[in-house]
Amino acid sequence: MTLDNLSTGIVYYFAIKTRDQVGNWSAMSNVWAYAPGAETSTRVQMPLALDPPWPNPARGSVSFAYDLPTGGPATLDVFDAAGRHVRSLASGPSAAGHTQLAWDLRDDRGIPALAGVYFLRGQLGGQVLTRRFTVLR
Repeated sequence: MTLDNLSTGIVYYFAIKTRDQVGNWSAMSNVWAYAPGAETSTRVQMPLALDPPWPNPARGSVSFAYDLPTGGPATLDVFDAAGRHVRSLASGPSAAGHTQLAWDLRDDRGIPALAGVYFLRGQLGGQVLTRRFTVLR
């Protein structure tokens, strides 16, 4: 892809997401900035993000990804629609950057999760982010 006629004095930000043949979206790539007239493009700090779970709905497993601009604590937990804790996926220090993990659709005791609506709650970089997804059986 080529972009023409970019104005000087404006910083343009770029990131890429891709979609596979069945409609699953990837996580966002690194974020890059470009200022026309500058000699080189500059990598900028990625924003804090918790990507939507994929695939959604999930049958065998579901994947999650998050981006931390700086290293720090990261806690990711799964809750059912009634607000009951189902599974802890991450708890502790996390490096800056992009992290991807998967859930095998089992609770903390190893019992398969029932079909229904679930919520991923991420405490990342001092913020709480929540994503909804569905489990099918």
